[in-house]
Amino acid sequence: MGVRCECWDHEPPGSVRHAAVPYWFKPYVIQDAQRRLNADLVAWMDASCVPTGGPGALDPFFDAVRARGVWAQHSGHHCARWTNDRCLRYMGVTRAEAETIPMVMAICVGFDLTNPAAQNLLTDWRRWAEQTTAFCGSWDDHRHHQSVLSILMHRAGFAPAPPRENGANYVVYGRGAGAGPGVVECYPA
Repeated sequence: MGVRCECWDHEPPGSVRHAAVPYWFKPYVIQDAQRRLNADLVAWMDASCVPTGGPGALDPFFDAVRARGVWAQHSGHHCARWTNDRCLRYMGVTRAEAETIPMVMAICVGFDLTNPAAQNLLTDWRRWAEQTTAFCGSWDDHRHHQSVLSILMHRAGFAPAPPRENGANYVVYGRGAGAGPGVVECYPA
């Protein structure tokens, strides 16, 4: 499987600023890459994500993306802890319901865009990004794009990937934490 990596370092004309709507750009960039590259499988990896293992190292990750439709790793928390009241109200989710919704990490997220449900989820995520109140809030009680993505994945029936899937670490957070056949190691920025 050929993998093309690109760095995204600009904001599109007329777009909102990151300070105004935190992380709005992630669903935009994923959709833009899919459109420009006509790609079936597209992933966002934060700058702290470092693919390891040489040529073909990302193949197992993209195999997991294709198998799941949407790949985002469970953070170990639920949305009630990291989603503010405004976002929950806006998305029509009670705090009690948020206790049952797994929170994902969006430092590394992949979409199989041949899967109609995955494509719909990505379109919905971008739509919510453009509706600024859902992504906005303090880091004290809100994880912006991750909160919205977690709720949308739950509604669409996509389960978050466990920290270790099929015996491989696709995302390891923390310098030097990767052991074994890690595909992507993520280090704090």
